[in-house]
Amino acid sequence: MCPVKPMFNRRFRDIFLILTEFCPNRCVYCYIRNRERRETMPMEYIDKLIASFAFEQPRIIFFGGEPLVELELMEKVLAKYWNTCRFQMVTSATVNYERFIEEIYPAYPIPEIQLSWDGTGNTNRPRLNGEDIQDEVFKKIIWTLDHKVAIDVKCVINDDNVANLLNTYLGFKALQGEYPGLVHGDFVVAHQKEFRSGFSSKLGLGLRSALYTIGEDLARKTTPYIPRDWMNKIIAVMVKDNNISSCDAGNYVVMRPNGDLYPCTIFSQLDYGRYKVGNICENGINNEVFDVIKRKCSHDDCQRCPVDCLCDGGCRYERYIQQGEHFDDYYCPHQCETIQVFYHEISAWINHLTLEEKTMLAGYLQKYQRWALNYSLPRSDGK
Repeated sequence: MCPVKPMFNRRFRDIFLILTEFCPNRCVYCYIRNRERRETMPMEYIDKLIASFAFEQPRIIFFGGEPLVELELMEKVLAKYWNTCRFQMVTSATVNYERFIEEIYPAYPIPEIQLSWDGTGNTNRPRLNGEDIQDEVFKKIIWTLDHKVAIDVKCVINDDNVANLLNTYLGFKALQGEYPGLVHGDFVVAHQKEFRSGFSSKLGLGLRSALYTIGEDLARKTTPYIPRDWMNKIIAVMVKDNNISSCDAGNYVVMRPNGDLYPCTIFSQLDYGRYKVGNICENGINNEVFDVIKRKCSHDDCQRCPVDCLCDGGCRYERYIQQGEHFDDYYCPHQCETIQVFYHEISAWINHLTLEEKTMLAGYLQKYQRWALNYSLPRSDGK
């Protein structure tokens, strides 16, 4: 076995461990390609990656596929590194979830459990047999909150549920009111090649209505519910900084079950290793890949774009599947349209606020930024 030494020429905060790529669900926008494969990540690979990490207390993110398929492996990692690492889990809550909450969570209370739920009235998330899981997952959300376990709930927006954006937002808002301090709902736009005609207008309408609700709360001097992704975008628009809300590829390390290392969860699913950093069982890391993947878009339109505070060309993967090897020379048109919706709706909303409401908003955003800073740094207790 080769000696353990730091492999990376930069510091990272997060390690995404794809414990397995197997998943019993078939979410329509999922980019994991080997969801039938039952390959499991060896514990030896995990030990070596953590030992070679330059950051003293990285955040270990259990990812997949469905990470709870490998519940025993997850428990081993938690037991071994609980006092030296922070942890997060991303799950559909459809496999081994109750067992995790009842048997493992009491000993290892992961502070960041993210459940995926896309609201009601859509068919985004079926099982392999076609059965919809949305109602089941929502029941798991309520069950978890009734057990006083804090969770984040992530809604992926695509063609099938964009028209229901406001209702999903209001549902998250109601949950936060009923379970204060235990739940936060957030949104992300799906990674895909294109959206159907009308997606952007529906996104704009839902966002405008949700922002109006937030404005009403500010006017009433009540605490608003603002999804974190929207807070990042609001801050970016206000301070004109595209380092806040743009693509984060290259800011973390991903390991697949076979030990291959990548700078992005989605790029880890390419059929060949052009953007592979290396393998945990081999000597040598191609650190140049991190620089390539982080390059900002060089297209003239991007250089002159008035909404570049929310974007630097868009998702690298989406640009790659459209433009190939020269993805850094061109932007992603459909994502550009989506970003413009966010920019114009947020800008118009901010301009509509009174000075007092803007002051209140700034206070909430500052509080969020303090939370985000703590999120990005290791805690003294390692948890």
